[in-house]
Amino acid sequence: EVIQLGHTIGDRYPVSGVRRLHAASVLCWDARAARLEIRATDHDPSRLAVEPGVPDPDHLADLIEAACRRLTRLGGRIANLQSGGFDSRLVLAAWPPEEPLSCYSYGPADLADVAVGARLAEVRGSSFCRVPLSPEAVAEAFDDMALFGGAPVYPNRYLAARQIHQDGFGAAVDGLMGDLLMGGAGFKYQRRFSRVGRYLELIHRFVDGSVRRIGLDA
Repeated sequence: EVIQLGHTIGDRYPVSGVRRLHAASVLCWDARAARLEIRATDHDPSRLAVEPGVPDPDHLADLIEAACRRLTRLGGRIANLQSGGFDSRLVLAAWPPEEPLSCYSYGPADLADVAVGARLAEVRGSSFCRVPLSPEAVAEAFDDMALFGGAPVYPNRYLAARQIHQDGFGAAVDGLMGDLLMGGAGFKYQRRFSRVGRYLELIHRFVDGSVRRIGLDA
């Protein structure tokens, strides 16, 4: 089984001990020999040298499509957490057309992310499910969220994940640094790949815009 952790693991997480592993390492458990082994790999993105020049979009598209196709071979049902952003749109476009990919989003029906996500799913021919975020649903699940991951910061994601699981899916994909691969801002990650990026982080202030204020025309 393969697990990818793209966020901080809290002290109360059931797998909090995984923080001891180095990035891009493989944990192997041999039940018969009762042996645990950690294998290092050369896939840590923070240690890869950045190739000079402008990346070839066709080459990047081939890599992303190949990555999505590998995910379909893991077995089980996979859903797409569709926000209408670049990353999740990229996954939806690169997913093998013959493979189903149901889309989920959360929030009010008139939220720009939900409206764009629904339209994208319609264009691809995928099913779409919106998970409402009623105060009653958040309050009902609060204890479970606290027991699972400590103080809830993003209850909407927990409720969406619970709905996806209840619908019979074993995994959900979004996107990872898609804008950075295509030459976008990558503001939150540029310090990992560039000395100039680390300098810029000291003198720049990133201001995120409200999706509701920007509107659907964006």
